[in-house]
This record gives sequence, structure tokens and C-alpha cells, in this order.
Amino acid sequence: SKNVMLSVSENDSRQLILINEALERLEDDEYGLCLNCEQEINPKRLNAVPWARYCLDCQQLQEQGLLDEED
Repeated sequence: SKNVMLSVSENDSRQLILINEALERLEDDEYGLCLNCEQEINPKRLNAVPWARYCLDCQQLQEQGLLDEED
């Protein structure tokens, strides 16, 4: 039914945004760099979460609401 297509969860659409942002960073040669501290994101982290925006330390700050994010 149509409702199935419309019910892409908020989580899914958020993930699509993150993936698109990661693709843009690839094009800009900024892929793999933390958007906060600009250090390289651990390759193991990128393997697990290819669209990661932050290194693990900054991700933890972000999840605690301690990181100033531009949206």
C-alpha cells in the first residue's frame, strides 16, 4: 500500500542525510575527517559507520549534547 512508502522512518531519512553528507565530503576531499576537531576518524570506525561525521571522542560529546552543531 501507499502508506508503506510514506512511512520511511525518521531514522532512515536521517541516515540518508548523513550518507549524502559523507558523499559530499568524499567529493571535497574531506571524507574521514572529524567535523568538529578535524582529526582523522579511525578507519575501523569508518568501516563500521561509513557516514560518521565525528571521531569517537567528539561523537560522545555530541551524544551528550556538549558539541555545538551547525544544522
